[in-house]
Amino acid sequence: MSDPVGTEAGAAGPGEAIRVPEARAASMRLRTLPWFWIVPALSILIGIGMIAKSMYDEGPAIHIELTNAEGIEAGKTRMRYKNVEVGSVTGVRLADDDHSVIVTVRVTRSAAHLLVSDARFWVARPRFYGGQLQALGTLISGPFIAMDKGHATTKSRDFVALDAPPPILSDDPGREFILNASALGSLDIGAPVYYRRLAVGQVSAFALNPDGSGVTVRVFVRKPYDAYVTQNTRFWNASGVDVALDSSGVHMNTESLLSILAGGVAFAVPDTEPPGAAAASDTAFTLFHDQARALRKADAPAGHYIAYFTDTVHGLAVGTPVDLRGITVGEVRAVSVEFDPDHARIRFKVNMDLYPERLGAAPAGGAAGGSVIDHAIAHGLYAQIRSASLITGQRLVALDFSQDRGTRTAHPTHGEIPTLAGDGDDLQQSLASIAKKLDHVPVQAIVADLRDTMHTLQRTLDDTDKALQQFNGTLAPQLAAALAQAREGLAAATRLLASDSPLQEDAREALRQLGRTAASLRELSDTLERHPESLLRGRPADTPEKGQ
Repeated sequence: MSDPVGTEAGAAGPGEAIRVPEARAASMRLRTLPWFWIVPALSILIGIGMIAKSMYDEGPAIHIELTNAEGIEAGKTRMRYKNVEVGSVTGVRLADDDHSVIVTVRVTRSAAHLLVSDARFWVARPRFYGGQLQALGTLISGPFIAMDKGHATTKSRDFVALDAPPPILSDDPGREFILNASALGSLDIGAPVYYRRLAVGQVSAFALNPDGSGVTVRVFVRKPYDAYVTQNTRFWNASGVDVALDSSGVHMNTESLLSILAGGVAFAVPDTEPPGAAAASDTAFTLFHDQARALRKADAPAGHYIAYFTDTVHGLAVGTPVDLRGITVGEVRAVSVEFDPDHARIRFKVNMDLYPERLGAAPAGGAAGGSVIDHAIAHGLYAQIRSASLITGQRLVALDFSQDRGTRTAHPTHGEIPTLAGDGDDLQQSLASIAKKLDHVPVQAIVADLRDTMHTLQRTLDDTDKALQQFNGTLAPQLAAALAQAREGLAAATRLLASDSPLQEDAREALRQLGRTAASLRELSDTLERHPESLLRGRPADTPEKGQ
Protein backbone atom coordinates (compact mmCIF):
# COMPACT_ATOMS: atom_id res chain seq x y z
CA MET A 1 0.00 0.00 0.00
CA SER A 2 1.44 3.25 -1.12
CA ASP A 3 1.77 6.35 1.03
CA PRO A 4 -0.57 9.18 0.35
CA VAL A 5 0.64 12.06 -1.73
CA GLY A 6 2.38 14.68 0.25
CA THR A 7 4.44 12.30 2.45
CA GLU A 8 8.10 12.93 2.70
CA ALA A 9 10.40 10.74 0.67
CA GLY A 10 12.44 8.34 2.68
CA ALA A 11 14.38 5.22 2.36
CA ALA A 12 12.14 2.30 1.28
CA GLY A 13 12.30 -0.80 3.36
CA PRO A 14 12.11 -4.30 2.02
CA GLY A 15 8.96 -4.77 0.13
CA GLU A 16 8.00 -1.01 0.47
CA ALA A 17 7.39 1.44 -2.37
CA ILE A 18 9.69 4.39 -2.92
CA ARG A 19 8.17 7.74 -1.71
CA VAL A 20 8.48 10.79 -3.95
CA PRO A 21 8.74 14.15 -2.08
CA GLU A 22 5.95 16.65 -2.66
CA ALA A 23 6.82 19.86 -4.57
CA ARG A 24 6.23 23.14 -2.68
CA ALA A 25 6.23 26.82 -3.93
CA ALA A 26 9.03 28.90 -2.41
CA SER A 27 8.78 32.80 -2.23
CA MET A 28 11.64 34.85 -3.91
CA ARG A 29 12.99 37.91 -1.88
CA LEU A 30 14.62 40.82 -3.85
CA ARG A 31 18.04 42.05 -2.69
CA THR A 32 17.84 45.80 -1.71
CA LEU A 33 20.45 48.41 -2.92
CA PRO A 34 22.41 49.96 -0.06
CA TRP A 35 21.43 53.61 0.64
CA PHE A 36 24.95 55.00 0.25
CA TRP A 37 24.81 54.34 -3.52
CA ILE A 38 21.99 56.89 -4.01
CA VAL A 39 24.25 59.99 -3.89
CA PRO A 40 26.75 58.78 -6.53
CA ALA A 41 23.88 57.73 -8.76
CA LEU A 42 22.26 61.14 -8.55
CA SER A 43 25.61 62.83 -9.27
CA ILE A 44 26.05 60.71 -12.37
CA LEU A 45 22.55 61.55 -13.55
CA ILE A 46 23.10 65.30 -12.96
CA GLY A 47 26.44 65.16 -14.79
CA ILE A 48 24.88 63.39 -17.74
CA GLY A 49 22.13 66.03 -17.81
CA MET A 50 24.65 68.91 -17.71
CA ILE A 51 26.71 67.36 -20.48
CA ALA A 52 23.60 66.86 -22.56
CA LYS A 53 22.50 70.47 -21.95
CA SER A 54 25.99 71.76 -22.73
CA MET A 55 26.07 69.78 -25.97
CA TYR A 56 22.63 71.11 -26.82
CA ASP A 57 23.48 74.78 -25.98
CA GLU A 58 26.95 74.67 -27.49
CA GLY A 59 27.13 76.56 -30.75
CA PRO A 60 29.81 76.79 -33.41
CA ALA A 61 33.44 77.68 -32.81
CA ILE A 62 34.78 80.84 -34.48
CA HIS A 63 38.27 82.22 -34.96
CA ILE A 64 39.07 85.90 -34.31
CA GLU A 65 42.37 87.44 -35.35
CA LEU A 66 43.82 89.94 -32.86
CA THR A 67 46.95 92.06 -32.98
CA ASN A 68 47.88 90.82 -29.51
CA ALA A 69 46.34 88.66 -26.79
CA GLU A 70 46.95 90.94 -23.80
CA GLY A 71 44.58 89.89 -21.02
CA ILE A 72 42.97 87.08 -23.08
CA GLU A 73 42.97 83.66 -21.35
CA ALA A 74 41.44 80.36 -22.47
CA GLY A 75 38.65 79.18 -20.21
CA LYS A 76 38.38 82.57 -18.50
CA THR A 77 37.80 85.34 -21.03
CA ARG A 78 34.21 85.72 -22.18
CA MET A 79 32.57 87.15 -25.29
CA ARG A 80 29.62 89.53 -24.85
CA TYR A 81 26.98 91.11 -27.03
CA LYS A 82 25.13 94.05 -25.45
CA ASN A 83 26.86 93.05 -22.22
CA VAL A 84 25.26 89.57 -22.34
CA GLU A 85 27.61 86.57 -22.36
CA VAL A 86 27.33 84.74 -25.69
CA GLY A 87 30.56 82.72 -25.74
CA SER A 88 33.87 81.92 -24.10
CA VAL A 89 37.48 81.67 -25.25
CA THR A 90 38.61 78.07 -25.61
CA GLY A 91 42.02 78.56 -27.17
CA VAL A 92 44.72 81.15 -27.94
CA ARG A 93 47.54 80.57 -30.43
CA LEU A 94 49.89 82.44 -32.74
CA ALA A 95 48.89 82.87 -36.35
CA ASP A 96 50.85 81.07 -39.03
CA ASP A 97 52.68 84.28 -39.99
CA ASP A 98 53.54 85.06 -36.33
CA HIS A 99 52.24 88.59 -36.83
CA SER A 100 48.93 88.18 -35.03
CA VAL A 101 47.04 85.99 -32.58
CA ILE A 102 44.18 83.62 -33.36
CA VAL A 103 41.61 83.30 -30.59
CA THR A 104 39.10 80.46 -30.70
CA VAL A 105 35.70 81.24 -29.20
CA ARG A 106 32.91 78.77 -28.58
CA VAL A 107 29.65 80.63 -29.21
CA THR A 108 26.34 79.70 -27.60
CA ARG A 109 23.64 78.22 -29.82
CA SER A 110 21.34 81.20 -29.09
CA ALA A 111 23.89 83.63 -30.58
CA ALA A 112 24.87 81.55 -33.61
CA HIS A 113 22.63 83.66 -35.89
CA LEU A 114 24.81 86.73 -35.14
CA LEU A 115 27.85 85.23 -36.87
CA VAL A 116 27.43 86.91 -40.27
CA SER A 117 30.26 88.10 -42.49
CA ASP A 118 30.11 91.78 -41.46
CA ALA A 119 29.90 91.18 -37.70
CA ARG A 120 32.49 93.18 -35.79
CA PHE A 121 34.62 92.16 -32.82
CA TRP A 122 37.01 94.05 -30.54
CA VAL A 123 38.62 93.69 -27.12
CA ALA A 124 36.95 95.83 -24.47
CA ARG A 125 39.59 97.46 -22.26
CA PRO A 126 39.68 100.72 -20.30
CA ARG A 127 40.49 103.52 -22.74
CA PHE A 128 39.91 107.19 -23.45
CA TYR A 129 38.01 107.15 -26.70
CA GLY A 130 35.92 109.81 -28.39
CA GLY A 131 36.49 112.17 -25.48
CA GLN A 132 35.09 109.68 -22.94
CA LEU A 133 36.40 106.98 -20.59
CA GLN A 134 35.05 103.60 -21.66
CA ALA A 135 34.92 100.07 -20.18
CA LEU A 136 36.06 101.09 -16.71
CA GLY A 137 34.51 97.91 -15.30
CA THR A 138 37.21 95.81 -16.97
CA LEU A 139 39.71 97.19 -14.47
CA ILE A 140 38.24 94.65 -12.02
CA SER A 141 36.76 91.91 -14.20
CA GLY A 142 39.46 91.93 -16.88
CA PRO A 143 39.03 92.47 -20.63
CA PHE A 144 36.41 90.68 -22.68
CA ILE A 145 35.67 90.28 -26.38
CA ALA A 146 32.77 92.46 -27.48
CA MET A 147 30.82 92.04 -30.68
CA ASP A 148 28.38 93.95 -32.86
CA LYS A 149 26.02 92.21 -35.20
CA GLY A 150 26.08 92.90 -38.92
CA HIS A 151 23.44 93.12 -41.64
CA ALA A 152 24.80 90.54 -44.11
CA THR A 153 23.06 87.27 -44.84
CA THR A 154 26.12 85.07 -45.41
CA LYS A 155 27.57 83.19 -42.44
CA SER A 156 31.23 83.29 -41.45
CA ARG A 157 33.49 81.62 -38.89
CA ASP A 158 36.67 83.68 -39.37
CA PHE A 159 36.89 87.34 -38.36
CA VAL A 160 39.47 90.10 -37.88
CA ALA A 161 39.01 92.17 -34.73
CA LEU A 162 38.95 95.96 -34.71
CA ASP A 163 41.77 97.82 -33.00
CA ALA A 164 39.28 100.07 -31.20
CA PRO A 165 35.55 99.92 -30.43
CA PRO A 166 33.39 101.30 -33.26
CA PRO A 167 31.85 104.69 -32.46
CA ILE A 168 28.55 103.68 -34.00
CA LEU A 169 26.84 100.33 -33.46
CA SER A 170 24.81 98.68 -36.18
CA ASP A 171 21.46 99.22 -34.45
CA ASP A 172 22.03 102.84 -33.33
CA PRO A 173 19.19 105.01 -34.71
CA GLY A 174 20.34 107.80 -36.99
CA ARG A 175 21.96 108.51 -40.36
CA GLU A 176 25.46 108.83 -41.76
CA PHE A 177 26.62 111.65 -44.02
CA ILE A 178 29.76 112.17 -46.12
CA LEU A 179 31.95 115.26 -45.73
CA ASN A 180 34.60 116.24 -48.28
CA ALA A 181 37.50 118.25 -46.85
CA SER A 182 40.85 119.45 -48.13
CA ALA A 183 42.54 118.31 -44.90
CA LEU A 184 41.57 116.29 -41.82
CA GLY A 185 42.82 118.78 -39.26
CA SER A 186 42.59 117.48 -35.69
CA LEU A 187 39.54 115.27 -36.28
CA ASP A 188 39.59 111.67 -35.10
CA ILE A 189 37.17 108.78 -34.98
CA GLY A 190 34.72 109.38 -32.16
CA ALA A 191 35.06 113.18 -32.31
CA PRO A 192 31.70 114.81 -31.47
CA VAL A 193 29.33 116.41 -33.98
CA TYR A 194 27.58 119.57 -32.70
CA TYR A 195 24.34 121.30 -33.57
CA ARG A 196 23.85 124.62 -31.76
CA ARG A 197 26.62 123.54 -29.34
CA LEU A 198 24.73 120.32 -28.49
CA ALA A 199 26.55 117.02 -29.15
CA VAL A 200 24.28 115.11 -31.57
CA GLY A 201 26.62 112.59 -33.21
CA GLN A 202 30.17 111.41 -33.85
CA VAL A 203 32.78 111.07 -36.54
CA SER A 204 32.51 107.43 -37.61
CA ALA A 205 35.31 107.09 -40.19
CA PHE A 206 37.73 109.00 -42.41
CA ALA A 207 39.95 108.09 -45.33
CA LEU A 208 42.32 109.74 -47.77
CA ASN A 209 40.92 110.08 -51.27
CA PRO A 210 42.46 107.65 -53.78
CA ASP A 211 43.99 110.50 -55.81
CA GLY A 212 45.27 112.23 -52.66
CA SER A 213 43.29 115.39 -53.43
CA GLY A 214 41.53 115.51 -50.09
CA VAL A 215 39.95 113.60 -47.24
CA THR A 216 36.54 111.95 -46.95
CA VAL A 217 34.99 112.05 -43.48
CA ARG A 218 31.89 110.09 -42.45
CA VAL A 219 29.78 111.47 -39.61
CA PHE A 220 26.84 109.87 -37.82
CA VAL A 221 23.98 112.02 -36.49
CA ARG A 222 21.63 110.38 -34.01
CA LYS A 223 17.85 110.53 -34.13
CA PRO A 224 15.98 112.83 -33.82
CA TYR A 225 18.72 115.34 -34.60
CA ASP A 226 19.38 113.88 -38.05
CA ALA A 227 16.20 115.64 -39.21
CA TYR A 228 18.06 118.96 -38.90
CA VAL A 229 20.51 117.95 -41.63
CA THR A 230 18.91 119.34 -44.78
CA GLN A 231 19.98 120.09 -48.32
CA ASN A 232 21.14 123.61 -47.34
CA THR A 233 23.06 122.51 -44.23
CA ARG A 234 26.69 123.61 -43.95
CA PHE A 235 29.35 121.66 -42.02
CA TRP A 236 32.57 123.13 -40.65
CA ASN A 237 35.54 121.97 -38.63
CA ALA A 238 34.97 123.00 -35.00
CA SER A 239 38.24 121.57 -33.66
CA GLY A 240 40.31 123.54 -31.18
CA VAL A 241 39.86 127.30 -30.85
CA ASP A 242 39.00 129.38 -33.88
CA VAL A 243 41.03 132.58 -33.60
CA ALA A 244 40.47 135.25 -36.25
CA LEU A 245 42.41 138.47 -36.48
CA ASP A 246 41.04 141.13 -38.77
CA SER A 247 40.52 144.85 -38.95
CA SER A 248 37.82 144.73 -36.26
CA GLY A 249 40.02 142.96 -33.71
CA VAL A 250 40.63 139.48 -32.37
CA HIS A 251 37.78 136.93 -32.42
CA MET A 252 37.81 133.60 -30.55
CA ASN A 253 35.22 130.86 -30.93
CA THR A 254 34.95 127.23 -29.77
CA GLU A 255 32.12 124.71 -29.47
CA SER A 256 33.18 123.18 -26.13
CA LEU A 257 36.16 122.14 -24.03
CA LEU A 258 35.85 118.65 -25.54
CA SER A 259 36.20 120.02 -29.06
CA ILE A 260 39.46 121.69 -27.98
CA LEU A 261 40.85 118.36 -26.75
CA ALA A 262 39.35 115.84 -29.20
CA GLY A 263 38.25 117.98 -32.16
CA GLY A 264 34.76 118.16 -33.55
CA VAL A 265 32.42 119.01 -36.41
CA ALA A 266 29.48 121.43 -36.30
CA PHE A 267 26.64 122.11 -38.70
CA ALA A 268 23.86 124.65 -39.20
CA VAL A 269 21.74 126.24 -41.90
CA PRO A 270 22.60 129.86 -42.83
CA ASP A 271 20.03 132.38 -41.63
CA THR A 272 19.79 133.81 -45.14
CA GLU A 273 18.62 130.51 -46.66
CA PRO A 274 15.61 128.24 -46.12
CA PRO A 275 16.35 124.86 -44.50
CA GLY A 276 15.27 122.84 -47.51
CA ALA A 277 14.24 119.20 -47.59
CA ALA A 278 15.79 116.64 -45.26
CA ALA A 279 19.02 115.16 -46.61
CA ALA A 280 19.10 111.45 -47.36
CA SER A 281 21.62 109.11 -45.79
CA ASP A 282 25.13 109.25 -47.36
CA THR A 283 24.48 112.73 -48.80
CA ALA A 284 27.80 114.46 -49.53
CA PHE A 285 28.59 117.91 -48.10
CA THR A 286 31.62 120.17 -48.08
CA LEU A 287 33.49 120.44 -44.78
CA PHE A 288 34.51 124.10 -44.47
CA HIS A 289 37.54 125.24 -42.53
CA ASP A 290 35.64 127.49 -40.13
CA GLN A 291 32.17 128.75 -39.31
CA ALA A 292 32.53 132.11 -41.05
CA ARG A 293 33.28 130.51 -44.41
CA ALA A 294 30.62 127.85 -43.95
CA LEU A 295 27.75 130.25 -43.21
CA ARG A 296 28.81 132.86 -45.74
CA LYS A 297 26.31 133.46 -48.51
CA ALA A 298 27.02 131.32 -51.53
CA ASP A 299 28.46 133.41 -54.33
CA ALA A 300 28.38 133.01 -58.03
CA PRO A 301 31.69 132.12 -59.67
CA ALA A 302 34.24 134.80 -58.85
CA GLY A 303 35.82 137.03 -61.42
CA HIS A 304 39.64 137.10 -61.61
CA TYR A 305 41.25 140.54 -61.56
CA ILE A 306 44.77 141.85 -61.09
CA ALA A 307 46.24 145.06 -59.75
CA TYR A 308 49.83 146.34 -59.90
CA PHE A 309 51.30 148.24 -56.96
CA THR A 310 54.63 149.99 -56.70
CA ASP A 311 54.51 150.61 -52.94
CA THR A 312 55.08 147.96 -50.30
CA VAL A 313 52.74 144.98 -50.06
CA HIS A 314 53.91 144.06 -46.57
CA GLY A 315 50.91 142.70 -44.66
CA LEU A 316 49.13 141.26 -47.69
CA ALA A 317 48.67 137.49 -47.88
CA VAL A 318 46.48 134.90 -49.52
CA GLY A 319 42.96 135.39 -48.20
CA THR A 320 43.39 139.09 -47.40
CA PRO A 321 39.99 140.74 -47.91
CA VAL A 322 39.24 143.14 -50.73
CA ASP A 323 37.10 145.89 -49.26
CA LEU A 324 34.75 148.40 -50.86
CA ARG A 325 33.89 151.06 -48.27
CA GLY A 326 33.37 148.50 -45.52
CA ILE A 327 31.88 145.69 -47.65
CA THR A 328 34.06 142.66 -48.43
CA VAL A 329 33.70 142.00 -52.14
CA GLY A 330 36.55 139.54 -52.66
CA GLU A 331 39.88 138.25 -51.45
CA VAL A 332 43.50 138.09 -52.52
CA ARG A 333 44.48 134.93 -54.41
CA ALA A 334 48.21 135.51 -54.83
CA VAL A 335 50.92 138.14 -54.44
CA SER A 336 53.98 138.12 -56.71
CA VAL A 337 56.70 140.45 -57.92
CA GLU A 338 57.66 141.19 -61.49
CA PHE A 339 59.68 143.65 -63.55
CA ASP A 340 57.89 146.44 -65.40
CA PRO A 341 59.80 146.87 -68.69
CA ASP A 342 57.86 150.01 -69.69
CA HIS A 343 59.03 151.97 -66.65
CA ALA A 344 62.14 149.93 -65.76
CA ARG A 345 61.01 149.27 -62.22
CA ILE A 346 59.86 146.54 -59.88
CA ARG A 347 56.15 146.25 -59.31
CA PHE A 348 53.97 143.90 -57.28
CA LYS A 349 51.19 141.92 -58.91
CA VAL A 350 48.16 141.11 -56.73
CA ASN A 351 45.66 138.56 -58.07
CA MET A 352 42.16 138.96 -56.66
CA ASP A 353 38.89 137.04 -56.75
CA LEU A 354 35.98 139.49 -56.85
CA TYR A 355 32.31 138.54 -56.58
CA PRO A 356 30.26 140.77 -58.89
CA GLU A 357 26.95 139.81 -57.25
CA ARG A 358 28.00 141.59 -54.06
CA LEU A 359 28.06 144.86 -56.03
CA GLY A 360 24.66 144.32 -57.62
CA ALA A 361 23.67 143.81 -61.23
CA ALA A 362 25.56 145.55 -63.99
CA PRO A 363 23.66 148.49 -65.49
CA ALA A 364 22.39 148.28 -69.02
CA GLY A 365 24.93 149.45 -71.58
CA GLY A 366 27.86 148.78 -69.27
CA ALA A 367 31.40 147.86 -70.09
CA ALA A 368 32.30 144.97 -72.32
CA GLY A 369 31.43 141.66 -70.78
CA GLY A 370 28.55 143.14 -68.80
CA SER A 371 30.32 142.83 -65.40
CA VAL A 372 29.45 145.41 -62.78
CA ILE A 373 33.14 145.55 -61.81
CA ASP A 374 34.17 146.33 -65.40
CA HIS A 375 31.53 149.03 -65.45
CA ALA A 376 32.88 150.42 -62.16
CA ILE A 377 36.45 150.44 -63.52
CA ALA A 378 35.27 152.51 -66.47
CA HIS A 379 33.76 155.02 -64.04
CA GLY A 380 36.69 155.58 -61.74
CA LEU A 381 37.15 152.42 -59.63
CA TYR A 382 40.69 152.00 -58.32
CA ALA A 383 42.55 149.77 -55.85
CA GLN A 384 44.74 150.91 -52.98
CA ILE A 385 46.63 149.18 -50.20
CA ARG A 386 45.48 150.49 -46.84
CA SER A 387 46.24 149.67 -43.23
CA ALA A 388 43.66 147.47 -41.51
CA SER A 389 45.23 147.48 -38.02
CA LEU A 390 47.97 149.70 -36.61
CA ILE A 391 48.63 147.15 -33.86
CA THR A 392 49.07 144.05 -36.01
CA GLY A 393 50.31 145.73 -39.17
CA GLN A 394 47.69 143.91 -41.23
CA ARG A 395 46.63 145.49 -44.50
CA LEU A 396 43.86 145.09 -47.02
CA VAL A 397 43.12 145.98 -50.61
CA ALA A 398 40.59 148.80 -50.67
CA LEU A 399 38.45 149.62 -53.69
CA ASP A 400 37.08 153.12 -54.12
CA PHE A 401 36.15 155.66 -56.75
CA SER A 402 38.52 158.43 -57.73
CA GLN A 403 37.34 161.79 -59.02
CA ASP A 404 40.73 162.44 -60.62
CA ARG A 405 41.28 159.61 -63.07
CA GLY A 406 44.64 161.02 -64.06
CA THR A 407 46.18 159.95 -60.77
CA ARG A 408 45.39 156.31 -61.47
CA THR A 409 47.63 153.89 -63.23
CA ALA A 410 46.44 152.86 -66.67
CA HIS A 411 44.75 149.54 -67.22
CA PRO A 412 45.57 148.48 -70.76
CA THR A 413 44.32 144.92 -70.39
CA HIS A 414 40.88 143.62 -69.57
CA GLY A 415 40.57 142.53 -65.93
CA GLU A 416 43.18 144.95 -64.56
CA ILE A 417 42.12 147.40 -61.86
CA PRO A 418 43.93 150.77 -61.78
CA THR A 419 45.76 151.60 -58.54
CA LEU A 420 46.70 154.55 -56.38
CA ALA A 421 49.63 154.84 -54.00
CA GLY A 422 48.74 153.40 -50.64
CA ASP A 423 48.71 155.14 -47.29
CA GLY A 424 51.45 152.94 -45.90
CA ASP A 425 54.26 155.36 -46.75
CA ASP A 426 52.34 158.34 -45.37
CA LEU A 427 51.67 156.43 -42.18
CA GLN A 428 55.32 155.48 -41.80
CA GLN A 429 56.34 159.10 -42.42
CA SER A 430 53.85 160.29 -39.82
CA LEU A 431 55.16 157.80 -37.29
CA ALA A 432 58.74 158.84 -38.10
CA SER A 433 57.80 162.50 -37.64
CA ILE A 434 56.21 161.74 -34.30
CA ALA A 435 59.32 159.82 -33.27
CA LYS A 436 61.54 162.82 -34.20
CA LYS A 437 59.36 165.15 -32.17
CA LEU A 438 59.57 162.82 -29.22
CA ASP A 439 63.37 162.91 -29.53
CA HIS A 440 63.32 166.71 -29.01
CA VAL A 441 61.17 166.55 -25.93
CA PRO A 442 63.30 167.57 -22.84
CA VAL A 443 62.56 164.45 -20.93
CA GLN A 444 65.30 164.98 -18.34
CA ALA A 445 64.16 168.52 -17.57
CA ILE A 446 60.58 167.35 -17.20
CA VAL A 447 61.71 164.62 -14.85
CA ALA A 448 63.73 167.11 -12.79
CA ASP A 449 60.68 169.43 -12.53
CA LEU A 450 58.58 166.50 -11.44
CA ARG A 451 61.10 165.70 -8.75
CA ASP A 452 61.01 169.31 -7.46
CA THR A 453 57.23 169.26 -7.48
CA MET A 454 57.22 166.04 -5.52
CA HIS A 455 59.65 167.50 -2.95
CA THR A 456 57.45 170.62 -2.57
CA LEU A 457 54.39 168.48 -2.16
CA GLN A 458 56.17 166.41 0.46
CA ARG A 459 57.09 169.53 2.45
CA THR A 460 53.51 170.76 2.26
CA LEU A 461 52.29 167.45 3.61
CA ASP A 462 54.80 167.61 6.43
CA ASP A 463 53.63 171.15 7.40
CA THR A 464 50.03 170.04 7.30
CA ASP A 465 50.83 167.13 9.57
CA LYS A 466 52.55 169.47 12.07
CA ALA A 467 49.56 171.86 12.05
CA LEU A 468 47.22 168.99 12.77
CA GLN A 469 49.37 167.85 15.65
CA GLN A 470 49.41 171.42 17.08
CA PHE A 471 45.64 171.68 16.71
CA ASN A 472 45.19 168.40 18.56
CA GLY A 473 47.51 169.52 21.38
CA THR A 474 46.47 173.19 21.94
CA LEU A 475 43.34 174.31 20.16
CA ALA A 476 41.32 171.16 20.55
CA PRO A 477 41.05 171.40 24.42
CA GLN A 478 40.01 175.10 24.25
CA LEU A 479 37.44 174.33 21.62
CA ALA A 480 36.09 171.52 23.79
CA ALA A 481 35.74 173.90 26.81
CA ALA A 482 33.92 176.50 24.70
CA LEU A 483 31.52 173.87 23.45
CA ALA A 484 30.84 172.77 27.06
CA GLN A 485 30.01 176.36 28.12
CA ALA A 486 27.74 176.78 25.12
CA ARG A 487 25.89 173.61 26.11
CA GLU A 488 25.40 174.95 29.67
CA GLY A 489 24.02 178.29 28.38
CA LEU A 490 21.63 176.51 26.06
CA ALA A 491 20.39 174.35 28.95
CA ALA A 492 19.76 177.46 31.13
CA ALA A 493 17.81 179.14 28.36
CA THR A 494 15.77 175.99 27.93
CA ARG A 495 14.91 175.97 31.63
CA LEU A 496 13.86 179.64 31.56
CA LEU A 497 11.59 179.07 28.60
CA ALA A 498 9.92 176.01 30.12
CA SER A 499 6.08 176.27 30.62
CA ASP A 500 6.29 175.77 34.40
CA SER A 501 9.18 178.14 35.08
CA PRO A 502 8.69 181.28 37.37
CA LEU A 503 9.62 183.55 34.52
CA GLN A 504 6.80 182.17 32.43
CA GLU A 505 4.28 182.65 35.35
CA ASP A 506 5.42 186.25 35.99
CA ALA A 507 5.12 187.04 32.34
CA ARG A 508 1.57 185.70 32.20
CA GLU A 509 0.54 187.78 35.33
CA ALA A 510 2.07 190.89 33.79
CA LEU A 511 0.05 190.30 30.63
CA ARG A 512 -3.16 189.98 32.66
CA GLN A 513 -2.49 193.29 34.47
CA LEU A 514 -1.76 194.94 31.18
CA GLY A 515 -5.12 193.68 29.88
CA ARG A 516 -7.02 195.17 32.82
CA THR A 517 -5.23 198.48 32.37
CA ALA A 518 -6.18 198.56 28.70
CA ALA A 519 -9.86 197.92 29.64
CA SER A 520 -9.84 200.84 32.10
CA LEU A 521 -8.37 203.13 29.47
CA ARG A 522 -11.07 202.15 27.00
CA GLU A 523 -13.79 202.90 29.61
CA LEU A 524 -12.27 206.31 30.34
CA SER A 525 -12.12 207.07 26.67
CA ASP A 526 -15.78 206.21 26.21
CA THR A 527 -16.84 208.40 29.17
CA LEU A 528 -14.92 211.40 27.90
CA GLU A 529 -16.37 210.90 24.43
CA ARG A 530 -19.94 211.06 25.85
CA HIS A 531 -19.37 213.66 28.62
CA PRO A 532 -16.38 215.80 27.83
CA GLU A 533 -17.49 218.28 30.54
CA SER A 534 -16.72 215.69 33.14
CA LEU A 535 -13.08 216.83 32.98
CA LEU A 536 -14.30 220.11 34.72
CA ARG A 537 -17.41 219.01 36.59
CA GLY A 538 -16.58 215.47 37.45
CA ARG A 539 -18.48 212.33 36.59
CA PRO A 540 -22.24 212.82 36.31
CA ALA A 541 -24.24 211.15 39.09
CA ASP A 542 -26.85 209.69 36.76
CA THR A 543 -24.27 208.09 34.57
CA PRO A 544 -24.40 204.35 35.17
CA GLU A 545 -21.23 202.51 35.43
CA LYS A 546 -20.37 200.17 32.72
CA GLY A 547 -21.71 196.80 33.33
CA GLN A 548 -24.69 197.93 35.45
